[in-house]
Amino acid sequence: MKNICNSGFKNVIVIGTGEVVAKRVRPSLQLLVIEGLIERICYCDLHQKSPFKDHTAAEFYCPVTTKGLDLKNLSRLDFLGQETLVLVCTSTAYHAFYAKQAYGHVGRIAVEKPLTDDITTAEALLPLEDTVYPIGHQLFKQEMLDLTKRFANKTTSLSKIARAEFDLLETRGIDNRQVDPATWDVGWHGLECLLAPIRKQDRLALLELHRTFSGSYTRGNEQADVSTLTRIEGAIGLEDRQIPFVIRAGKAVATEQKTVRFYDDQDRIVDEASLSESGSDAHERLIRELLSPGEPDMQLDLDHVIEVVIACESCTFNSIDCGTYEFGCTPSWMNSPVDLSLPVG
Repeated sequence: MKNICNSGFKNVIVIGTGEVVAKRVRPSLQLLVIEGLIERICYCDLHQKSPFKDHTAAEFYCPVTTKGLDLKNLSRLDFLGQETLVLVCTSTAYHAFYAKQAYGHVGRIAVEKPLTDDITTAEALLPLEDTVYPIGHQLFKQEMLDLTKRFANKTTSLSKIARAEFDLLETRGIDNRQVDPATWDVGWHGLECLLAPIRKQDRLALLELHRTFSGSYTRGNEQADVSTLTRIEGAIGLEDRQIPFVIRAGKAVATEQKTVRFYDDQDRIVDEASLSESGSDAHERLIRELLSPGEPDMQLDLDHVIEVVIACESCTFNSIDCGTYEFGCTPSWMNSPVDLSLPVG
């Protein structure tokens, strides 16, 4: 990734203080302060006092109000201006709200995945694309970055790709965390990780959908209150052909698997990436890219990510509800053959 010693950004505002911020974003930002790449960080959330008990001298806290960001207080703390990057890491329903509120007050705004949970709200962000950038940490895992680079420099030729598979399967459950339904939570990663490398060679590649299946796990008498597992079948449409894909993603299954794979017409792997990298490194890489003095490459542009929103919304409306599955088991519908005869919709 780029060296950003002269990034032009000295402040970062983080909206949200949930698990991702605490375990991934905050350690990354603290490291960047130590390196001297940024100077100060301000966290904003609903709590009247910061949930972080071990603030460093570079960390501040500014609670949000009933109207959203406390711009007056942020200005008093000297956190507004072109030298400030904003990271929107709230629950999905508030992503666009905070991005719009911060627009015009800071130099750059990044919005965590999923960008929004409906098309209308997502498209309303397009006029802000000079400042607003979508971010997805799976795209910044090192092997995924390397794969995307191979597509970009055509070391991996799109002409050799006949189909693709994406797996992001975990044995852990949601553990009382607030998560989006599976299509928006983990299925989203599959759509962006398949689209991003192909878009490096074909800017007009389109996501097209066949079928979506979803289910929720049970554990004893408990049932997850959102879908926790999804299977998405579709294709990426090129000018002259389609590349069929299947996405399998979710929680509480029998075996972990985290890979993206592209196959040729003989079912041989043409290229692949493991997504098993853990820790905060992927978030650190994407924040470094956001701090780039020039135009940051977040792997997918805002208009591309809006296509992912459209796809997820379509998946949600047309999903086949497969009911429940037992925690720690992988239901049979996740591994059924892909029906390539289905019309693309």
